[in-house]
Amino acid sequence: MFIGLTGTFASGKGEIASYLKKNHSFSYFSLSDELRSFMHQQGIPLSRENMQKYGRQLRQKEGRAALAERILPKLTSLHHAVIDSIRLPEEAEALRKNLKPFYLISVDAPITLRFERAKLRKRIDDNLTLPEFAHLESLEMEGDDLNIKAVMDKADFRVINDHKLAELHKQVRLILAAAGKDK
Repeated sequence: MFIGLTGTFASGKGEIASYLKKNHSFSYFSLSDELRSFMHQQGIPLSRENMQKYGRQLRQKEGRAALAERILPKLTSLHHAVIDSIRLPEEAEALRKNLKPFYLISVDAPITLRFERAKLRKRIDDNLTLPEFAHLESLEMEGDDLNIKAVMDKADFRVINDHKLAELHKQVRLILAAAGKDK
């Protein structure tokens, strides 16, 4: 079984991936890590701005599903893998077409909760305000370059992560049961 993760900033995608790795023997892959690897090979310094710039260049050169297509060879011998950082509908479709069975999970939470999580994880600048956080997210939610909302709309399962960690894990177990892994 292959599970793709998409969703809003700091919504809990990483926690779902960690849970699947630790408790269900899933291998982990990230499209963002694939981009980081590409940049490292090219000697490009890692920054959010560079990731956006070189991600855009890579997609222009190799197509909008470039990152998903780059990880597919790494997945062919696996039975269970979770793929994080799906930000374009074309990425989700490339994974769905080539991995069987593939399920896409959309993860979300209230923006104020996600903002606090992001601050605790030191994933955002300490001086960033909630409106600035919302603006940064909006650039990836429905843009020409990235379109997380369109990917979320294609999800097989939706998770609202607004409770304790145990509740998130319960939702993941229910998804696995519905998808047939734990039957």
